[in-house]
Amino acid sequence: MCVDGGTSIVLDAGVQPNTPSFLWDNLTTSQVRAVNTSGTYNVKVTNSFTCVGSDTVNVLLRKNPVVHLGNDTTVCNGVVLTLNPGGGSIEYFWNTGQTGQTIDVNSAGSYSVFVTNAEGCISMDTIQVMMQGELPSIQGIQVANNGDRQFHFTAVYPQNVIGYDWDFGDGSLHSYAASPTHVYDSVGDFIVVLHLSSTCGFANDTIGAHIVGIHQLNISNNELTVYPNPSNGQATILNKGDLKMEKIEIYNILGQVVYRSKADSKDKHVVNLTNIASGVYTIEVYTDKGTVARKLEILK
Repeated sequence: MCVDGGTSIVLDAGVQPNTPSFLWDNLTTSQVRAVNTSGTYNVKVTNSFTCVGSDTVNVLLRKNPVVHLGNDTTVCNGVVLTLNPGGGSIEYFWNTGQTGQTIDVNSAGSYSVFVTNAEGCISMDTIQVMMQGELPSIQGIQVANNGDRQFHFTAVYPQNVIGYDWDFGDGSLHSYAASPTHVYDSVGDFIVVLHLSSTCGFANDTIGAHIVGIHQLNISNNELTVYPNPSNGQATILNKGDLKMEKIEIYNILGQVVYRSKADSKDKHVVNLTNIASGVYTIEVYTDKGTVARKLEILK
């Protein structure tokens, strides 16, 4: 007999005439007895005329497999949901015709699975999957360096977004604005994480420390300048101060590196971005004393 784990079955000696008394092998004296383990059980019945009868029964209890697909659920349209009833069994049969332990579903419906374990016991479970709404998405994070450790962040082309949660990576309070400005108390390396929410789900995006985590120097344009600006893609970085230029990196509005090079010299570097689309780019000039940020507009 297959039973769920912890389930007892009832052994019944039956209704007997003439004021019977019952005596089971465990010395209990009721007509019925609950057992939850396999074994041999016997009972002796004595009536008021001292007539005695007895019976023995062999009980073999096998445990049903534990099957749990979870509660009925609603997910976003387009989301692939993996259904798993749990392991430890040898056969699975889904109402979709599949026979693996897990299946992936991406449409609403009722999904059932029949599970057979090594003892030949079968259990089943059903889950209702409903789909509603769309996942939030963005194409990236745009960051603008305003100087003095102040940065402005914008989600690029947000879709299906009803909530923003910005973590600036410095332990400060989160911002829930769509396009916040944040001032860092000190220089350092920080990872900015944006958590998005929609009516049916959540998504995350990050921007690397190479944008926020720069040790900015307040250097005037007279000391370090980029020309011509706007440019057609070719520009010169000229250092007139006492800094020593070491490396040049240029980022697009999504924070992606579009140019990286060792400085031509400590005083001058020529960049060629003629293969880059028009737009506003951030130049990071790494020097022996820190980094200097400049904006470069490319017009074609």
